Amino acid sequence: MENSLKQIADRLRRAKSVAIFSHTNPDGDAIGSALALSCALESLGLNTQVCIESDLPSNLQFVEGLDKITKAPTAAYDLLVCVDCSELQRLGALSEEFFLAKRKKMFWEVA
Repeated sequence: MENSLKQIADRLRRAKSVAIFSHTNPDGDAIGSALALSCALESLGLNTQVCIESDLPSNLQFVEGLDKITKAPTAAYDLLVCVDCSELQRLGALSEEFFLAKRKKMFWEVA
């Protein structure tokens, strides 16, 4: 394991704002993972923004919090986190933003 859960938690605690990315053509796992992390971090006092490049599926319009999802970050952030995405290219247009971020964490590295 490249990073322990403690190391990941420490990195998240040091941030004041976090952008959360997930893959294009999102399914329920992608949307749920991103929104759940956003909710958890906001409960700790962090500012978050969830970004998914593509349109959200119509069959998931009932999911609470969809209005929080944007196609790209609209503000600066301290840390960029990618969830439910097995490779950088699956971020679509957001992959360049992720690649250029100074502080980032891809949670598939944890497994």
